[in-house]
Amino acid sequence: NNLMNLTEEQQKKIEYNVREGIRKYANFQSAKGDFNYWPGGNYANQWGNNFAGHFLIEAKRQGYTVPENIFNRWLSAQKEFGKNTGQQRGHESTDAYTLYVLALADAANFNGMNRLKERLASLNQSSSKYSSSNNHQVARWLLASAYAHMGVKNAALELLKMGNNQYGEYKQPGYTYGSSLRDSALLTMIYKRTGNEVLAWDVAQSMAEKLSNKRWHSTHSIAWSLIAFSDFYHRDDKQKALPISWQVNNNNYERTELLSPIFKQTLKEQTNQPVQLTVRNDGDKVLYLLLGNQGIPANLQEVARSENVSMEVDFVTLEGEPLDVTHLPQGEDFKALVTVSALDRYAQLENLALTMVTPSGWEISSDRMQGATLPKQIEYQDIRDDRVLSYFALGDYYWWHRGNRDTLTIEITLNSTYAGRFYLPGWHVESMYDKRIGANTVGQWVNVIQNKVAK
Repeated sequence: NNLMNLTEEQQKKIEYNVREGIRKYANFQSAKGDFNYWPGGNYANQWGNNFAGHFLIEAKRQGYTVPENIFNRWLSAQKEFGKNTGQQRGHESTDAYTLYVLALADAANFNGMNRLKERLASLNQSSSKYSSSNNHQVARWLLASAYAHMGVKNAALELLKMGNNQYGEYKQPGYTYGSSLRDSALLTMIYKRTGNEVLAWDVAQSMAEKLSNKRWHSTHSIAWSLIAFSDFYHRDDKQKALPISWQVNNNNYERTELLSPIFKQTLKEQTNQPVQLTVRNDGDKVLYLLLGNQGIPANLQEVARSENVSMEVDFVTLEGEPLDVTHLPQGEDFKALVTVSALDRYAQLENLALTMVTPSGWEISSDRMQGATLPKQIEYQDIRDDRVLSYFALGDYYWWHRGNRDTLTIEITLNSTYAGRFYLPGWHVESMYDKRIGANTVGQWVNVIQNKVAK
């Protein structure tokens, strides 16, 4: 509610989503207490683990019920991680985030914070190139935020003086899911918490501009931006309202008064008709306007795409023979083979998500229910009634069990169950945190031919 006034329906939806998210945490928690990347998995990304715990802390602050057993086990594991911070080069930003969430949880590890601070100072003196790297910058800002949260402002300011405090672009999101938008949020937060309102405002404006452009942003980056804006903005019940009015086409003007920094209004759908929108600022403050439009492409209007990865889809019989799925007899079992390849065999393509949505006349066979195991190349697979979601990585990896591969083929078994004409949407693969990586096919109509009943 710090950023925008919510309707009762919006508030209920948010509360439901948060409660459901918390409820699912038990499926991700490992035996030692940290959170795995996938339900029931065995791989825990420490940055992701920090982010998951950060969410629980913020939820508790907002009054949501967080199971004490889950939270305390995570906090216990987090304290153990905190003991080893500041010792591995290249992980400074992740270590700083570990220490920051410990501070937020009222379990600050000052030994670890001081050790990492000394390491950052040493690296800053030994290499100016390293001190301006994204890893070093993020580490300084998060560690400074930990000190500021604990009231040690001098240490926070010392960390800010170690570098130029400029956020850069990322070639790939990497282990910390980084982006210039995420980093601008971190910088806004530490400027605000150290009392530098002018610089905080400048970076916040830049962050707002990034959010308002047409570039795609990951949910991780947007989440950090919203945290920073919420931290930056303090609700003042006595502040002067900002009146605005808007008109759609030639209808009457509608009017409201803004008491929060964000106001969202959904326009009524105008089917196949142009929309003329007029917005009038009736107050004395600057008003920024963003008009968004989104939807699902109509059937047969998808456009094939291949950026940094390629994707091929083949349908075959159970014996492996090519199969034309535009006309299938009712009740036939067959397979879909989806091959995803990295166009650059030396690239590291992380967090790839393949979505295969089936026509309503087909059914998906859950091979795992029949005893099959998840292929080791796939990190997680979610089989639903009408789609299969598979998550994996491609590239040259030197940690965990990802290995070195530039191509992966995923196989699912299908059945032409119901007779009729149905639409097979295009299937797509994309990086969850980098929209520059992705490929998709185009959709097509398919027919399931009803079996003739013998008289």
